[in-house]
Amino acid sequence: MQQQVNHVLTNIDTRFDPNQLITFSGQGNNDRIALSLAAFQYARAQDNYVELYYLEQEKLAKFLIRASMVSLADSIANRAIVRCHRSYIVNLYHVKSVVGSSELKLYLDPFDTVIPVSKSYRDNIMSELRAVKNFG
Repeated sequence: MQQQVNHVLTNIDTRFDPNQLITFSGQGNNDRIALSLAAFQYARAQDNYVELYYLEQEKLAKFLIRASMVSLADSIANRAIVRCHRSYIVNLYHVKSVVGSSELKLYLDPFDTVIPVSKSYRDNIMSELRAVKNFG
């Protein structure tokens, strides 16, 4: 029987610089944006596009780029930003809690956004959360 996971995560690994810029590039000429680690929240696949969600003036903003999730995930070289579902990439820096047993859900600060974790990414997400956040 699987145990229910319900952790509140608060201690962020100090090796991550919240001001570090991450560049997201798509296939089009205008499909490029640089966001700080502190600003980027998550990415969600939408057909042949990816919606990037980020904080701008304390509100959730969206930027659309033409790219696949695979190419986008492969281009990001930051341990805090990982794929958690075939349709989602999440910034572990903003994960405030993990809830679930067989189906994990990540809750992000500051808007309580819920991001699903698929079974194929579950072990990697938990491992990366342990590395990025301080929980047992």
